[in-house]
Parts: sequence; C-alpha cells; structure tokens
Amino acid sequence: MVLPSLHEGSTIAELVAETTGHLPEHDLSFLIADDSQGTDPDLNTLVQTDSRVRLFTPTSRLGHQRGLTAALREIKDELPGFDAVVTMDGDGEDRTVDIAKLIAPVLSGEVNLVRAQRGKRSVHRSFSLGYLIYRGIFRTLTGMKITSGNFAAASGVWWHDELDSKMWNLTFSGTLASINGKVTDIACDRDPRRVGKSRMNFSGLIGYGLMFALPFSLRIAVRAAVLTAFAAIVSIIAVITVVALRIFTESSTPGWTTTVAFGAAGVVLIAFVALTSALVLYAATMSGRADAGRITRT
Repeated sequence: MVLPSLHEGSTIAELVAETTGHLPEHDLSFLIADDSQGTDPDLNTLVQTDSRVRLFTPTSRLGHQRGLTAALREIKDELPGFDAVVTMDGDGEDRTVDIAKLIAPVLSGEVNLVRAQRGKRSVHRSFSLGYLIYRGIFRTLTGMKITSGNFAAASGVWWHDELDSKMWNLTFSGTLASINGKVTDIACDRDPRRVGKSRMNFSGLIGYGLMFALPFSLRIAVRAAVLTAFAAIVSIIAVITVVALRIFTESSTPGWTTTVAFGAAGVVLIAFVALTSALVLYAATMSGRADAGRITRT
C-alpha cells in the first residue's frame, strides 16, 4: 500500500488498521509519502509502533501526485517481490473496503492494472461545480470521460516495468487513466474526507486538470488539428469568395463579410500557433524528473 500524506497521520493510522482488518489473509506493507517532511507526530508514532509501515520523506514538498511516483521509484527494486501494489489517497475518501475487489483480478492474473472508477463523492458545491466544468472541458478536448484518480492496484512487476516512463513525472492519475491493454475499471464510491477540508481550490483544480490532460496531448492535438483544418478550409473558401466577388464581378459585399472572412483566417492562424506552442511545451516538460527523497525504516 502506497499513500501520500500531508499532516494526515491520524487518518493514515486508521486506514492501516482498517486495511489489516479487511485483508487478514494477506501480508501487508505500507509506504507513506510524507510531505510534512517528518513533522507529523502521528505518522512518526505509527512508524515506531508498526513495523510494516515505512515513511518516504522527499527532499522538498511534492504534492500527492508526484509524491506517489517518487515513493514508488524509491522502492522500485523491491516492487517485483509484491503480488499487488495499491495506491490510494491518504485522506480517507478512498475506501479501504474496496481494496479487496481491486486486487482480486491482479492476484488472479486476469489483468495488469485495476483502476477504481469513481462513483458518488461528498464535496462542497463550489468544488462540484468546478469539477463538473473541468470534466466537460476534458471530454470536449479528448472525447473521453474522467472516471479514475489515484486509487488503483497492479502487480509489483507491472509497476517496476512502467515507472521509467517520464509521464509519471507530470501526472500520476492522468498517466493511470491513459494506460490501455490488460486494464479494467471497477466502480468504487468515495467517502467524505475524514479530517479537515480539502486544500484543492478552484485554481488548484484547473492546474490539476491541465496536468491530468497531458498524457492525452496527442489525442487532443489530433482533434484540434482536424478542427483547425476544417476551420482553415472554410476560411480559405470565404476569403477566395470575397476576393473573387470584388475582382471579377460588380457585385458588392457588405463590409462585415470581408471582416469576418479575414478575421476567421486570423483566428485559424492563432489556433495553429497555439497548438504548436502547446506541443513544444509538452515536449519540453517531458524532460522533467521527480524529486528524490529518503526512506525511513523502523
């Protein structure tokens, strides 16, 4: 089990106890990506009292997405020794009771990766509205629905082989969502956050959404290219028509026709430049790497 935490030690302790109760027939280990940099007393107590729990302490605050990636990479050589590795959030919204049904297809060898397909969730209205808008934009750009997050299970061998991809540096949940092959999604509802309030505000949601979309950049670029090409053809036809009417006929065209025709051509040019810039930025961002850290063992 790999979980990120930012002063969520009390909730993590509950999740460890609950997971143990739900999976009594399994040998469990827990790795916590501690973004508090060792200042969470509840986590420190948990490590001292439970030999199955280790802390990964990054050298700088990474956030839950990059924290999961960095923690997994820190134990990459150990991963093939685990029959299943589960990643989930540490705030209690991902339910420990669902772990058993996520790992079952992995342990049987039916699939390589199981993602929790998010059902209902309890969040404040402003976040729900922002999330609804984001999902609509994402579906428009990619033609796909957002159904998963960080809650997933896969074999240790699968994680070992997949973690070299630089896409994990950009977005953990987005990379999970973009993976095809022997993958299945299982519906899982989400519980309310157990302690405190979510730190995700509207601007943070937009940033998260942009990062989530990065693994789908090629898909977005193709759809944008098709739309741009269609708009370009319509604009060219409109411009040629206006010019031909002016040169070869005595017919007059309203002033707004010329403005619209050449304005559409300008919009197409701007869209092309924006699309090209986005792809260049994406390629440059792909060269980034997750921060390093250290493992605290009991």
